[in-house]
Amino acid sequence: MKARLIIPIVILSLLVWGCAASRYVGLQKEDPYQLYTRAMELQSSGELSQAYSTFIHLWKSYPDHPLAREALFYAATIKDKTDPQKATELYERFLKLYPLSSFTNTIRESLFEDYLRQKEYDKAYKLIYTSLNLYPGPIWSSLGMRLVNAYVDADKPKDALNTIALIYGTADTHTKESLLSIWKSTLAEIKTEEDLRSVEKITREPELLDTLHARMSKLSLGSNIQALGQAQTNLQGQAPEGLNVQESEGKLPACPIGIILPLSGKWGSIGYKILKGIELASNVFSPNKTPNVEFIVRDYASDEKNIPGIIEDLDKNYHVLAIMGPVGEKAATSTCEIAEFRGIPAFVFTQADLKTQEKPFCFNNFVSISTQVKSLLSVAKDTGITKFAILYPKDHFGITMTSVFKKLAPQWDIEVVRDTSYSPDEVDFKNEILSLVPVLKEQGKEGDNIPTPATPIVPDF
Repeated sequence: MKARLIIPIVILSLLVWGCAASRYVGLQKEDPYQLYTRAMELQSSGELSQAYSTFIHLWKSYPDHPLAREALFYAATIKDKTDPQKATELYERFLKLYPLSSFTNTIRESLFEDYLRQKEYDKAYKLIYTSLNLYPGPIWSSLGMRLVNAYVDADKPKDALNTIALIYGTADTHTKESLLSIWKSTLAEIKTEEDLRSVEKITREPELLDTLHARMSKLSLGSNIQALGQAQTNLQGQAPEGLNVQESEGKLPACPIGIILPLSGKWGSIGYKILKGIELASNVFSPNKTPNVEFIVRDYASDEKNIPGIIEDLDKNYHVLAIMGPVGEKAATSTCEIAEFRGIPAFVFTQADLKTQEKPFCFNNFVSISTQVKSLLSVAKDTGITKFAILYPKDHFGITMTSVFKKLAPQWDIEVVRDTSYSPDEVDFKNEILSLVPVLKEQGKEGDNIPTPATPIVPDF
C-alpha cells in the first residue's frame, strides 16, 4: 500500500520540479532583442498598455543593454499620449541616465511641450537654457518664442524679458523682429529699476540693450520728478503764512541739474570755463528764453575724494535729474559708478574710454586743448594768417593752451612772434596789449597779415 502511495507522490514531485525548472530555464534564456521586438509589435497593433509594460520590463531588467535606452524612450512616448505627467517623469529620468543619446534632442523637445502644457514655465526656461548650451540652433529660439508668449499671457513680463535675452542671439531674422517688438512692449510693463537691472545682467545684444537702457533712464527720470514734486508739496505744506510757494497755473517746476566742477585748486581755471560754457549754452547771458532748469553748482576743489559726498547731497536733498561733470578720467570713473548705483544720468568731461555701454547712466565727451588749438591753426591758415601774438590768462588753462599752440604752430607754417600773460582777475589789458604792439610793428613787413588791436579779425567759420 505504501509503495502504491509513494509512486504517485514521486511522479507528482517530478512533474512539479520539471515545470519549475522549465520556467526557470525560460527566464534565464529571456532575450532582450525578443522582448524589444515583442514590445514593438504590441505598440504597432495598438496594445499600448502591454507594449508599455514590456518596454519598462526590458529597461528595468537589462539597464546596461544597448536597447535599454530605446525601451525607456518608447515607454515615455506611449505615456505621453495617455499620462503626460508620467511621461514627463520618464523623460527627465532618460536625460539624467542617457544625456548623450541620439534620442536626447527629441526628448528635450517633447519635455518642453509637456512643461508648456502643464504650465511649468520655469522648468521650460531651464530646459531651453541647458539645451542652447548643448545643442545651439534656431529650433530652441522658435520654442523659446512660445515660452515668451506664455509668460506674457501669464502676466510675467520680467520672465518674458529674460527668455528673450536668452534666445535672441540664436534666432533668425524674422524671429528677431518679433522678439524685439515683444521686448519693447514688455519693457513698458516693468515698473522698477531693480527688475530692469536684473534683466540687464543677462542681456548681451546691443539692440536689446539700447531699448532697455532707454527704459531705465525713463524710469529714473520719472522717479526723480516724482520725488521733486513730493519735495515741493512738503515745502508748500511748511511755508509760513503769507508766503506763496505754489507754482503758477500751468507752469512746470524747474528741473534740478547738478553741476560738479573743479572751481578751485589745480583745475579751477578749467572748471570755471566749463561753467561759463554751460551758462552760455543755457542763454544765461542773452535775452533769449532760458530752459526750465535750475543748476545746483558744487565745487569739488580738484579733489576726487569730495565727489561721493557731493553726489549724495545732490541726490538726497535736491533730487537732481542729472549730473554734469566732473573733469578727468579718475573723477569721471568714480562719478559714473556712483551715478549708476543711484540711477542718475551723468555727463562727464573726459576723453577716456569709460565703456559707456557697460555703464548706461554715464556719458562722456570733452574737447581737448589740443583739438581746440588745431582747429584755430587750421582756420588761421585758411584765412592767410601766418603770425600770431598771444595774450593769455596766467592760469593753468592759459599756460597750457599757449604752450600747445606754440608747439603745434610750425606744422601749419605759423609763427608765434610774442606772447604775454595777464592776471585772471585783471579787467584792463591796455598795458599788456601795448607791450605786444611795438614788437608786432617792428617785426611786421609790408604785406604781412599781422592783426593789431585796431584790426579785428573775424574768421569765416
